[in-house]
Amino acid sequence: DREIITDLAWLLAVSADPAVRDGAEALRLAGALGAAGQAMDLRSVDALAAAYAETGDFAEARAIVAKALAIAEHEGDAAAIEEFEERSERYRQGRPFRLEASSSDRIQERIGDETGSESADETQASPLAP
Repeated sequence: DREIITDLAWLLAVSADPAVRDGAEALRLAGALGAAGQAMDLRSVDALAAAYAETGDFAEARAIVAKALAIAEHEGDAAAIEEFEERSERYRQGRPFRLEASSSDRIQERIGDETGSESADETQASPLAP
């Protein structure tokens, strides 16, 4: 399921817990979403950019965020525009995006829920956060 893959790629790229982060795997998963021949939604694009940033490829992360920002501007999505502008600046500074610990935990719980594991909370840290 695309949502689970997006959530997992996002978590692997931006988790507050260094033991959870795996930029290479996040990049593989997020890249596969685009390679599946379907248009990527903004969440998937955000996960892909975060994965590039986590692996240290900030130029590619910024290029992807620029495309996502153009889409968000075209759609008039003010929340997404603000988040992508913040991400772009962060990546320009050579800093990957990180979730707060509680947000990472909620995403891990939601992934468990969607795959049949026990959990409850589905709160998201931001409008774009998977």
